[in-house]
Amino acid sequence: MKIILFITSLFLIGFNLGCSTLDTVSRLFLIKDLKNPQELSKQTYRKQLKFEIDGKTYEGVAVLPRKTSYQITIVPEEKMTYYIFQTPHREVVFDKPDNGWFNKKFAYTYAPQYGLEDRGYMPLEIAALNKEQVADAFAFIEFQDARPEISLEANVRCNGNFQSSIGVSLCQTAKGLIQEIFFKEKVLIQDVNNGCSQPETQDGFFWRIQTSEGECPYYFTAQRKHENGKRMSHRFTVVSYTKIGVK
Repeated sequence: MKIILFITSLFLIGFNLGCSTLDTVSRLFLIKDLKNPQELSKQTYRKQLKFEIDGKTYEGVAVLPRKTSYQITIVPEEKMTYYIFQTPHREVVFDKPDNGWFNKKFAYTYAPQYGLEDRGYMPLEIAALNKEQVADAFAFIEFQDARPEISLEANVRCNGNFQSSIGVSLCQTAKGLIQEIFFKEKVLIQDVNNGCSQPETQDGFFWRIQTSEGECPYYFTAQRKHENGKRMSHRFTVVSYTKIGVK
């Protein structure tokens, strides 16, 4: 009887070890896919990574004033082992950054390249990954445009929250929800690309958008011109997600 119990115990231990090994392997395969920047760009996770800039804490998304450089301190809930900082122009990767054994924070200085990353639609996307625990967190940062005509004021109702902004506004929401933006003067919408849904209006002042998956920058243009001769405009960026990442 003791021999049977001993053999049974060995079998159960082996079974548990095998399951643990399979679970670890499957998690590693998952993170292997996630750490590929091309695969990451296809994901539509909710942006919820915490970060600090100039003494202010943000979670997931932010619109920042234009500067020559930004000291970004990532404040993840877990110690991350892989970071990706990506703009439409370039990508910077840190694999196993040496930021101390117990220090979760990670600091990165982002300096937009003059004449390229300091104007137009040039958001900064951040991905923070942990290979061992398959934790992941993401952030999306928009910037005020260096072009002076991108300074039209708008009021946005995003997820029920009201915000007023000049030039650039940002809204993160789940795919398919309806968001609103309205202006003090009549505006037109520029061409909408990348499969983004078309904003709808009845009077040119009040607009509604049923959000599409991913990033959708919308340009609204008024009849009024800036002193440089170009029409006043506002960029409204909507970031919609279908998944919530593991934290």
